[in-house]
Amino acid sequence: MTLPVPGGARDQELADRLELRELADRYLISMDRREDEDWCARVFTEDVRAVYPLGEFQGLAGVAEFHAHGRHRFEKTLHTGSTVLVEPDGDVARVRAHLVAVHVPEAARPDTHFMLGGYYDAEAVRGPDGWRFRVLEFHPVWVGGAAELPEVFTGGGLPNA
Repeated sequence: MTLPVPGGARDQELADRLELRELADRYLISMDRREDEDWCARVFTEDVRAVYPLGEFQGLAGVAEFHAHGRHRFEKTLHTGSTVLVEPDGDVARVRAHLVAVHVPEAARPDTHFMLGGYYDAEAVRGPDGWRFRVLEFHPVWVGGAAELPEVFTGGGLPNA
């Protein structure tokens, strides 16, 4: 959704910043809403390139499949974001946001969970349906918890921010 702008470049910049922060929030909140299978189309472009510790995924279908696989591994998740920096420049913007995520394999055993904290860098573009991420790269900083960690996190150190 593109907000109506009363006038002036400054008003447009403020509207863009608000929409980009909302996009960052929608990304995290949507990952926790299991009833919504079409959320990726409201967050990413068709040609998105997403880089996670588990691999690189190209295109909306590839990113949606990656997230669907993750959703099946955990009965509950909670993704919390903060410190969102947006830098709009016309119809392209840079976004950096911090996040902490909790992944619970079995809802009946919430004390057995996997947590991680890190940040993502993204490039967003303005399209007919508003802002969407075209590139998103997640950088884990720490992992922990009592659940078995995915193999990618057990083979060595994590990159630093």
